[in-house]
Parts: sequence; structure tokens; C-alpha cells
Amino acid sequence: MFTLEDLGNLGEFVAAIGVVVSFFYLAFQIRQNTRSLKANAYQETNSYFQQIMLLPSMYPHMAKLLAKSDSNLESLSDEDWAGLGSLYHATFSAVQTMMKAHGEGMVDDELWYATRDSVKTLLGRPSVEFWWANFAPSFTSSFKAEVEQIRTEIGST
Repeated sequence: MFTLEDLGNLGEFVAAIGVVVSFFYLAFQIRQNTRSLKANAYQETNSYFQQIMLLPSMYPHMAKLLAKSDSNLESLSDEDWAGLGSLYHATFSAVQTMMKAHGEGMVDDELWYATRDSVKTLLGRPSVEFWWANFAPSFTSSFKAEVEQIRTEIGST
């Protein structure tokens, strides 16, 4: 027969096992939540980039404007610059958001460096370079430093 003390010890042992099992379950749930947050961050960023990239195909005047911007900056009107500025600002804002998500571990290195390489390509366009020189102050200091590092890498500073 068990004494009251034996039953108390057994109860403490069962409770200790319950606490350990609860910790493992909690760790599993946190890991699943982190995966879900990373997947959401990736999906939102990817969706935003897709919307931006589809603009020239959805609006033929935007495609013509991009082609025009590559050939002759002096021929661009204020209206042209307004359209390009909106497109470039949306693009660089998305990249800035991705950089922040990467810094917080929500976007993996492979995706971030692929995006960073895309920025190198963008900064090779004279209209983007001109736009950046005028609108860089509207971005965070850490993002500006990253873009300046990219500009240094491609020799455009």
C-alpha cells in the first residue's frame, strides 16, 4: 500500500513529466509559427514584386516609357518622370522591406542576394541611377547604405 508521502512523490513526478512534455510541445509550436511567419513574409514580398513587375505588361504606356528612359533621359517629360518615379519608388520600397525581413531572419539569404543582384541591374539603368540620386533621402539610412554599397560594387558612384 502507498503512503500519503509516496502518493505525493508520485504526483510530483507526474507533474514534472507534464512540464517537460509541455516545454517540448511549446518549442514545436514556436518552430511551426516561425516557419509560418517566414512563409507569409516570402509570399507577401513575392506578391508585391510580381505586381510591380507586371505593370509594364498591363499598361503598354509604361513599357514604352521604360524603353524611352533607357535611350534618352533628356526626352523625358515631368509626366514621364512621375510615372517612372512611382514605379521606381514602389520597387525600391519593396526591396527595402525585403532587406528588413532578411535582417530579421524572415527571408533567407538566397532570396535576398538574388534580389540584391536585381538592384544591381536596376542601378545600371541611367533613369534609375538619376532617380536614386534625387530620392534616396526618402529611404532608411541602412537601406541607403546598402544601395550605396551596391553602387560601389558596380562602379556607379
